Amino acid sequence: MSGEHLVSKALFQDSVSIRGFDWCKDKPKTIGINSLTANVLCRDHNSALSDLDAAALRVWSALREFGDRQEASAMAARLRIPTARPRPMHVRVDGRRLERWAFKMMVNLVASGTQPGFPEAWEPPLQLARFVFGQAALPDGCGLGLAVSFGERLDDWDHVSFAVIRTVNREPPQAEGFLMAFRGLRFAGSSTTPLHKVHTPADFGNPEQILLRPNRIIFKPTGRLDFLWAGRRR
Repeated sequence: MSGEHLVSKALFQDSVSIRGFDWCKDKPKTIGINSLTANVLCRDHNSALSDLDAAALRVWSALREFGDRQEASAMAARLRIPTARPRPMHVRVDGRRLERWAFKMMVNLVASGTQPGFPEAWEPPLQLARFVFGQAALPDGCGLGLAVSFGERLDDWDHVSFAVIRTVNREPPQAEGFLMAFRGLRFAGSSTTPLHKVHTPADFGNPEQILLRPNRIIFKPTGRLDFLWAGRRR
């Protein structure tokens, strides 16, 4: 078995502030990122998913760059400092791998026993596991979606929050999907129910809609982020 990071190590490097587990329910606790692991996968399967962590880091780094540019532009405007208009950034990221990474994170959190209400020996459905490894597709209408409220301003900081959505009226309960905040973006995921039927709680930001597999996010005036979704099993 191999110690799988519950949140990709590449996003936080050395340490991370955690809240929400049994040992840090009410107050954040800072720990070394290598302490946030669980024996979920063997070494070979863990290594086989390293490209998903790289895809998440690519999106994370792009969002940080967009945020830094927007903050610099806003500060120059407030101070009335004349600056040349920056050349817009056009960044392309692998949406398929980001999608699989998000579902991998959901599986890790439940399988590690950190999520209450699931059986101790919980295992993901075979179809979901095969999807995470790029060997199967999810049902139509399912996958990763972006929760949006048009014109909203993103708060860009080093933050990930993750809530697992459980199936209702089913025993034993299954992990239906998730709600995730990722550097200011709000993602929702579902593995069995079409995303347009997923209910989001008020504290998720009251999105106007959830866009399944978004194609582009425009950051005015700094550029755009394009998601590539080519290939059903990529």
